[in-house]
Amino acid sequence: MNAIDRKFFKEATKTRIEALADVCRNNRDSYKLDCAVDAAVQGRPAYWHSDSWSNSAANIIIGRANLTGSLDEAFASYVKDFGERDYWKIIHQLDATIPLNRPAAAEMVAIYSRLGHMRDVRELLDREAEVITNKLSRTA
Repeated sequence: MNAIDRKFFKEATKTRIEALADVCRNNRDSYKLDCAVDAAVQGRPAYWHSDSWSNSAANIIIGRANLTGSLDEAFASYVKDFGERDYWKIIHQLDATIPLNRPAAAEMVAIYSRLGHMRDVRELLDREAEVITNKLSRTA
């Protein structure tokens, strides 16, 4: 991929995530957005979430996942810093998480599997379109 392609891909990815954040009505602060864009553009697992800005746990976990490249590490560091009492069960956070690429969906499949739930990559990748469609239909 040449420099022009990379720049176009980065801008298109940023626009896509901004639109998703707008539909979900969640905080798309520039740092969190840049972390998600950079992860996606670099081919690392990249995530967003469907909860509103008031779910501070989701904001922290998704931010850390995009920085570290691992949702698993993000969950572990959140529990270490804040304790389990301060955040929903992992399954609830997973259900609110939107994978932005195939590596993210694959990691989520592994985490769901460890928790005894079946998900597949395609189902998780379709989550973005489902969230947009459902949220827009509720506001129409």
